[in-house]
This record gives sequence, structure tokens and C-alpha cells, in this order.
Amino acid sequence: MFRNATLLLVLSSCFSLTACAESAEVSWPKDWRVDEMPAPDSPFEPGVKGERQRASKLKPDGEQAVVAELTRLPLPTQQEVVLDRVLSQMRQGVQLGFAQSGLQTRCEPPKDARMGNLAAREVTCTASQAGRPALQQSLLMARSETAVYSLTFAMPADQVEIVADEVKQVQASLRLE
Repeated sequence: MFRNATLLLVLSSCFSLTACAESAEVSWPKDWRVDEMPAPDSPFEPGVKGERQRASKLKPDGEQAVVAELTRLPLPTQQEVVLDRVLSQMRQGVQLGFAQSGLQTRCEPPKDARMGNLAAREVTCTASQAGRPALQQSLLMARSETAVYSLTFAMPADQVEIVADEVKQVQASLRLE
């Protein structure tokens, strides 16, 4: 049987876009640990780096209750980005990662959402093991004039309701340029 920490590690390796930036502000809850992550390469411009930040909240037993990543990738002028297409690619990567770990995944269709001050698109996937929900991951994408942003939240299924308010607060606190 998989342990939640192992599954969250699998989730973390599935993030294809995710984190924080000079022109992105986020208010992480005070009891979350925040780590700067290696800057991702921009798929839009060779040699250009984005910015990424990961935050996690631990349960009292030391296991992760939720892991979040915020990524900012600068956009060249007039760059077209179809958020649903990017979300579809991210969802496929998540589903593949779960399948390779022996998990079945069900994802909801993309829906409208908010990432702070920007309109966004969101997909939520639930990974099950032996027919029982084990993990939930939400993928959000937004675009400004100068950047594309992704925000992901991954958590054991039993933590979804427990951390729901904090996840909403983080999402609402974003100020993206």
C-alpha cells in the first residue's frame, strides 16, 4: 500500500508547470513551509527562465497535508496561449504519473476559476487506489499580458476538506501581473 508522502512525491514529479515570481505575490499561510524551486525553462522563448515556488503544510505527524506550487513563465509579445490546451497537457502528465504508480485517475472537465486578480481555468483530478480516493490534485492556469501562471494543489483525499479554506485563501491572495 502506498503512503501519502510517497504519493505526494509522485505528484510533485508530475508538475509540468508550477510557482512564484517577481511579478506574482502570494500570501502563504504562516504555518506552511515555502521553498524556492529551480527556475523552469520557458517553452515560449529559448534561454528565458520562469520562476517557481513550492509551499507545503505538514500534519501533526509530519506527513504532508498539502503541497502547492506556483509557477510564472514570461510570455513574448503576442504569444498565443490556449489555457485549456495547456491544462489538458498537464492533466495527461498527472494521469500518466498516477497510472505508472498503479493509481486510477478521474478528472473533472475544465471550469472557470480565479487566481487572485486574474480569470483562470481549473481541472481537479482524483487518484484512487483499490477503488478508494487516495489523492486529489487541482491544476489552475491563468494568463496576463506578460506571463502565464500555473498553480497546483495536491493533497491526500482525507485532507481535502481540512485544508479547503487555506487553499481558497492562497488562491484569492494571488496578485499576478
